[in-house]
Amino acid sequence: MDLFYLAYAVGFFGLSWATINRPDDIVAFVALAVSGLVAAAFGRRRARSSEMLGRARHDVDALGRVAEGLVTGAPLDAVLEDFRRAFRLAGLVVRQADERLAAAAPPGYAARSTPVVALDPRTLLGDERRHRLGRRGFRLPEGGGRLRLAGDPEPLWLDLWEGDEEGLSVDEHRALAVATMMLRLALRPGPTPSAQS
Repeated sequence: MDLFYLAYAVGFFGLSWATINRPDDIVAFVALAVSGLVAAAFGRRRARSSEMLGRARHDVDALGRVAEGLVTGAPLDAVLEDFRRAFRLAGLVVRQADERLAAAAPPGYAARSTPVVALDPRTLLGDERRHRLGRRGFRLPEGGGRLRLAGDPEPLWLDLWEGDEEGLSVDEHRALAVATMMLRLALRPGPTPSAQS
């Protein structure tokens, strides 16, 4: 839309400059050019707002699917798969204290080695000094990150690996942190989950 208005203004400028003979023509030309610039600015703002609204809808839908899976008692593997797709993650694994598998999405990630970087549950940032950023924003640690889902006596761990090197926007990062908190709340009070097939 912006390019259309810009091309229109440039074309009009090129054609009109050769035919402007009177002061009234100059005033009309300036008024038209200003109108084109204002329309372009509003078009850009509208496109940004529409994009932000679309991303917010996606995040809310993702959180809704995770919540629904947890509340309805869906298999943990299925919940993790929805979670993984919603946030463009490469893999998610839930392990018990003795490193036994509780669930994995996709299943091949069950064989992956445990990430060494512990993640803060509120920020999902690791304890390393330098944090990775992509074009969109936040990135998980290179070898994945580990989040403690439940405490003693039977700790549960969630291992996460990123799937998009462009990272997550600020809103996606917040939604991911909320989704991990939902997992923590759902898995902490109940019995230790067993592997789902």
